[in-house]
Amino acid sequence: GRRELLQSAETFPGPLLDRSWNLFLEPSGRRELLQIAETRAMASLQLRPGAPAESLGWLNVLLAAGWAATWGPYLHETLTASIERSLATLPLPRTLSSIALTSLQVGSRPPFLLSGSAAACLGPPPHERPGAAAVVELELDTPDAHCELEFRFANLASRPRLRLSRPRLRGTLRLHWEWIREYPYIGRVRYTFLQPPSFDAGLEPLGGVDVTQL
Repeated sequence: GRRELLQSAETFPGPLLDRSWNLFLEPSGRRELLQIAETRAMASLQLRPGAPAESLGWLNVLLAAGWAATWGPYLHETLTASIERSLATLPLPRTLSSIALTSLQVGSRPPFLLSGSAAACLGPPPHERPGAAAVVELELDTPDAHCELEFRFANLASRPRLRLSRPRLRGTLRLHWEWIREYPYIGRVRYTFLQPPSFDAGLEPLGGVDVTQL
């Protein structure tokens, strides 16, 4: 029944990321519907500890073939917009006027998909639509990727920068998308990491002030 469904949802950490379909609901209602959709997706995938992994070598070939022409530029565009929105709303101390993104390179090497599983799955209520869910273990190691941030202080004329380079990431990503009849045939996409991914990157202060020491 409904109670069993909600109880089983507690075994799967992390909500499906979606910020539009549930805005009109109360917080308790949003959480309940998210749990229902999440449990349904995971039940369809039938993922259990120790389940055999599927090779995604063929998908890595396709991803690499279209990285420079399609996926790379798309990731650059979406990451740039996401970072700029986050920086614009980031609470800052009074001594710091703003933090701006000045450079972003996603690198020439796409993420490497280690294993994955997928299944048909309806979208979350109240407007359930045909869709699919997938769980993918991925690894990212791009030596030529980097990101630069510029710090503007209220009491400093100089604008020191911080460079993040050589990002390395590994984690398990859960995705859900809806099918639509018109082009491009894939509608809303929701995604989240099952657990916080492991992440490492180099930090290099640029300019006359070392912002890592402030």
